Amino acid sequence: EREPVGFFDRIHIDAYYNETRYDGDDQNASKQATVGNRIDAAFANSINDPNAELTGAFTDGDRVLTGGRMFGAVGGTSTALLRTGIDVRYEEQRILETFTLDPNPTMQSPINLQPDSTLIDAGFFAEVELAMTSYWTTTVGARVDFVHTDAFGAADGAQTIVGDLGRSDTLSAYYLANRLRLNDFWAVNFGYG
Repeated sequence: EREPVGFFDRIHIDAYYNETRYDGDDQNASKQATVGNRIDAAFANSINDPNAELTGAFTDGDRVLTGGRMFGAVGGTSTALLRTGIDVRYEEQRILETFTLDPNPTMQSPINLQPDSTLIDAGFFAEVELAMTSYWTTTVGARVDFVHTDAFGAADGAQTIVGDLGRSDTLSAYYLANRLRLNDFWAVNFGYG
């Protein structure tokens, strides 16, 4: 049997980390017919050269997502269960796009069209799960998040960002969720939030 931890019957802590690398290009013939035409048109308009032709488009990027959650629980699933806690999430993304155009040699260097970006989200949540019957549970909850996002020019200096792109917001949400257990294998979930 578990020993209570302060006010809570039990404490739950988890953390996660994920890093995803991705790269791509337009060198496959199937991509050149669709992607290449759209990029050709965009560059021809932006550099005022209708004869500019895309000879290569390459993408290299990575995304990091990490965070954790800690909550305490009081009660049991057979009657009423209160869960309250905090969570935090950090995310960053970097994309470097390189285009080569002909006959414009000045476009041969990397052009970073998307700035590096970050997100920090710290939140507080509380929810109550009620056993309405032996096969129906209802959960009502709410949360408040403090979110900050920012974007920065590329490390290679290829992009110029005008103005402050940092933003901070306070977000709130509430929800009501229901779970009907139809049998040992099937259940229906429905709710509002």
